[in-house]
Amino acid sequence: MSTNQNSAKRILHLLEKAKASLSLIAIDAWVDTFGIEEENQNKKSFEVTRCLILLHDEVEYLRKKIKTTDFSSDLYDPYLDKIIGLIGVNTLQGSW
Repeated sequence: MSTNQNSAKRILHLLEKAKASLSLIAIDAWVDTFGIEEENQNKKSFEVTRCLILLHDEVEYLRKKIKTTDFSSDLYDPYLDKIIGLIGVNTLQGSW
């Protein structure tokens, strides 16, 4: 049985895996996290970007689902916003 059955668990799993990366550049940390095996740097960058877009969509899906509950957005919006900032493609060449 899968342990990542909902959006929150899937996102947390990926972020924990990325956090554990020993890479010094963000794009390399994401390559490790997503298990991308591509030698061509351009293709690698596109694949990381594709995966981050999917992760962004998952975070926004989670936000949408939480909004349907009684939880105050003050409890989760700041954290989801931090995740969105972390997974932005504009951060890929920066330090991890």
